Amino acid sequence: MIFIDGIDFGRFGVVLFFLLSGFVIPYSLKPGTTIKQFAIRRFFRLYPIFWIAVASASTANVVFLGKKYEASQLIANLTMAPQLLGQNPISNVYWTLLIELAFYVACAILFAWGTLGKTRVLITASAITAGLTFFPILINELTGSKVPVQFNSHHLSFLFAGAAIRTEYESKSWRLSIPYLLILTMTVPTVAGLLPAAKTPFSTFGTWGLFVAYAAAAFVFLLALRHQFGSNRFFEVLGNSSYSLYLLHWPVFIVVFSFFENSASTIPFEVGACLAAAFFVSWLAYKYIELPSIELGKKFSRSTQRDRQSLQNPVRP
Repeated sequence: MIFIDGIDFGRFGVVLFFLLSGFVIPYSLKPGTTIKQFAIRRFFRLYPIFWIAVASASTANVVFLGKKYEASQLIANLTMAPQLLGQNPISNVYWTLLIELAFYVACAILFAWGTLGKTRVLITASAITAGLTFFPILINELTGSKVPVQFNSHHLSFLFAGAAIRTEYESKSWRLSIPYLLILTMTVPTVAGLLPAAKTPFSTFGTWGLFVAYAAAAFVFLLALRHQFGSNRFFEVLGNSSYSLYLLHWPVFIVVFSFFENSASTIPFEVGACLAAAFFVSWLAYKYIELPSIELGKKFSRSTQRDRQSLQNPVRP
């Protein structure tokens, strides 16, 4: 990840991505949508470009970094959840995808229960998942215990927070969700390592630098909502290609960096070239891979809807 003056800009991007995903994803489950349709559309939205990203990242790592992989690791990575199969992600930036999948499952469950659009339910879910990280840290610090700490659940809490904000977005009330997001952000220093018991890989480069990254992500997210940046053409393109940018920036960076000598004098040019190439490649990927995949997912989901309607209303002779 990239760090400037101790701020984890990589984590800034991750948290902003979580908040945006939490804000957008639940509204794929509109009234009349089935869980099967949701699953089909999510599959075609996520996996085709992800498989290409895995192939790109593994190839770049082998060719330019000299890494080697077992077939079992490559196959496990195609599931988007290699951790569940005892394997490491091909790229260190892909660790968040398992958390995204967990959020999709949670959204499907809440939708089935009829509670996905309720602000208090989503805030409660966020508080519970954050508490699974926060309270074990406090207990371990105060009592010297060794209660297991699940840090991924704290990341999951920001997805639920984004979803809660969306429920109040239309009415512009935000009486509960935004104050809650601010409170949630204030728990980061404790989780990140303010207490000795919390010192884990969650925060490798400093407690307060990580806190600034989380706070900045929350600020940018709320600022974007306030000024409706999504209606701006530039931000619309950036938002559309954000998933491809997230998946493909690592292999693109590896390839671009290989053309430079990595001297101090060329760093600004290297960074600029990496960013320009990553944005261009992600735009191409969205246009020629993601969009066709999304349309294919819609086509399959519509066919399942027609099949269901034909079963409910069979043609009588």
